[in-house]
Amino acid sequence: MPDPTAPVFDDRARRATKVAAFVTFAGPPIGAAAYLALIAVHSFATAAPDQSSTFELQTAVTIGGLIILFTYLFGGLPAFFSGLALARHVYVGGGPVTAMRAIVTAVVGTLLASVVLRAILMLGGPRLPSIVFAMLPSALFSAIITLFLMRRLGLIQRS
Repeated sequence: MPDPTAPVFDDRARRATKVAAFVTFAGPPIGAAAYLALIAVHSFATAAPDQSSTFELQTAVTIGGLIILFTYLFGGLPAFFSGLALARHVYVGGGPVTAMRAIVTAVVGTLLASVVLRAILMLGGPRLPSIVFAMLPSALFSAIITLFLMRRLGLIQRS
C-alpha cells in the first residue's frame, strides 16, 4: 500500500510540468517578440532617410500588432507540442536539455502543428509550406531564448 504522506509528484514530474507550462505559455510571446525584432531591424535597415522611414515604422508597428494578435493562435500549438516533448525528456531522461534538442523539438513541433492547423483551418495544399516557413523563424528564436530563460530560472539542468 502506498504511503499516504508521500508527495503526489516527485521532483522530476514537478520540473517536467513546469517546463511544459513555461514553453507553452512563454514560448509564443517570446517568438512573437523575436519576429517583431526581425521586422524592426529590416524596417530600419531598408528605410530611406526621408518620409518613407515613418511609413516603414508604421507598417512595422501594424504588422507587429497583428503578430501579437495571432501569437497564441498560431504559436500556441507548436509551443504545446514542444513543451510536451521537452517535459517528457526532463521526466524520463532527467538529463540536460541541449540547444540542439530545443531547436529540433521546435522544428518538429512547428511541423506537426502546421499540419494540425491546416486540418483545423481547412487550408489548401500549397499554403502548408507558407505556414511552416512563416512559423519556423519565430519558433527557432523562441526555442533558444526560452532555453536560456529556463536555464536561468533553474527549470532545467545546464548542458
